[in-house]
Amino acid sequence: MEELLKTHKPNLIVELVDYQLKLFGSSKKAVIAYLESLGFELREEFDGNGLFVPRAAE
Repeated sequence: MEELLKTHKPNLIVELVDYQLKLFGSSKKAVIAYLESLGFELREEFDGNGLFVPRAAE
């Protein structure tokens, strides 16, 4: 999955409801950190979701 995200760099809509993520052993903070480590940035939050887009080349 990581290779797919790194190679194709799609826009992603990801659940960021912390109490739901904790049921699966994760957290909002962990999801954001993971996607940032793959080159994505959180552009917008809405209805418990986050829109992640590929970070612009520096």
